[in-house]
Amino acid sequence: MQSITIKMIKNRVDQINRLMGVSIEMHKPFRINNKLQWNIGHYYINQNNGSFGLEQICNNNGGCSDISPRLTKRELYYFCNAYLKGIEDYSYKSNGYLKVLQSKVKTYEADIEEANKKKLRSKLRSSNDLDKSKSLW
Repeated sequence: MQSITIKMIKNRVDQINRLMGVSIEMHKPFRINNKLQWNIGHYYINQNNGSFGLEQICNNNGGCSDISPRLTKRELYYFCNAYLKGIEDYSYKSNGYLKVLQSKVKTYEADIEEANKKKLRSKLRSSNDLDKSKSLW
């Protein structure tokens, strides 16, 4: 079995943050009254007494809520994978496979229509240029 590292778990947690639309940085890049500003909703790994857990920041004072129980690194890695899969499944359920496909088809059709318009414009321009050149001679 492959050894699970903190870096591997951190990559999963970063994916969770991206999917949830939250910054992957725990703190904002500025301070107010010389105090760090927390990114509310940010997920991070907490290590305590040899156990690991997934937590989420829930207020401006750095308060957090436990997302997972205390686990080993391997168990937390599997927990994060399951959490990611749950987020993806829920987003597909709420948005729907059909809606995603329909939006892609509409985008594709719009791209084709735009390309056809450009071709038509270039043909018209070239035919206008030919008409002008014929009138000059």
